[in-house]
Amino acid sequence: MTMLTIMSFTNISKVGEHGIPLLITTAPYDISSATITCGGCIFNDGGSPIIKRGVCWSTSQYPTIYTANILYATRVDDFTLCINSLEANTNYYVRAFATNFSGTAYGRQIMTTTMSSVNFNNKTQRFEMPAVLKGEDIRSVNPEKVRWPV
Repeated sequence: MTMLTIMSFTNISKVGEHGIPLLITTAPYDISSATITCGGCIFNDGGSPIIKRGVCWSTSQYPTIYTANILYATRVDDFTLCINSLEANTNYYVRAFATNFSGTAYGRQIMTTTMSSVNFNNKTQRFEMPAVLKGEDIRSVNPEKVRWPV
């Protein structure tokens, strides 16, 4: 038995010359309890100048520039943005967008979760990973040198 895989692209016939832009959403990183850093890369402008570009995000799937929060970018082809004032321990759906005279195109939606907050003495503190621990093997870190954010 032969299996056939069909990939679906929104408005693929319009991508390229005199159509909508072609872009991707870059993977989120530097995720904290209140921020997410992500962006996009525009591979093709669709045959007309890019008017707007950026990232849209929401706690609901498939955010759009009409239904979600938006952060605009100023760089032309690839861009990185820091989304601020997010809720701790919450799932967010992010995707890059680019608009030209033919319309708006979106990169793939990516779901990411902000880090948790910690409650000390009835005060909620946002939990941030100390810089010395980011990307390091915890077994190789000297605990006396770790400085936790205050």
